Amino acid sequence: MKKYYVLDTNILLQNPNAIFGFEDNVVVITGTTLQELDSKKNMEGELGFNARLAARLLENIRSRGDILKGSKAKENWWKADD
Repeated sequence: MKKYYVLDTNILLQNPNAIFGFEDNVVVITGTTLQELDSKKNMEGELGFNARLAARLLENIRSRGDILKGSKAKENWWKADD
């Protein structure tokens, strides 16, 4: 049985690769989280670096399929907020 995990901004800012840590489950990233990541991309230091990295990783996943239907990332799914 698959579980759904909604990752918030803080998780992605601490560890951008967290999106890949939920094998065989569904990872959901909300529009609010995407906006918050975007607002932090210009910051200096680790926070800004992680925001940019998370945004790049999510964009790479999104480019593989329809954002509203979800995109497969290895064994995980990333879905947009409906």
